[in-house]
Amino acid sequence: RKWVNLYPIFVLSADIREQLPEDARSFATADELFRNLMRVAQPHSNVIELLCTPVIIDSLQRSDDLEGLLQQIEDILVACEKALTEYLETKRKIFPRFYFVSDNVLLEI
Repeated sequence: RKWVNLYPIFVLSADIREQLPEDARSFATADELFRNLMRVAQPHSNVIELLCTPVIIDSLQRSDDLEGLLQQIEDILVACEKALTEYLETKRKIFPRFYFVSDNVLLEI
């Protein structure tokens, strides 16, 4: 869910990519990992078989396990979310009227 929420912000918004370049690169890494994971998982119809065997990790040619990969993606997304929140907070300090605007609306502005 975090990936779905952050994707349009970090990929489609040029302003955010300019303001938060390091976090945009981190999100691009998480995006690539997630898309590769989904590409490998998509042809398999048996979820149990997919999760209980090393099919995904072997296909992705990674040394860590699936839980480690998912945790890595989660950590990156949490860091991106935190950086975005801090960025919006700085905008609110400059323009106090933005304190009454939700994050989603503020991103549209």
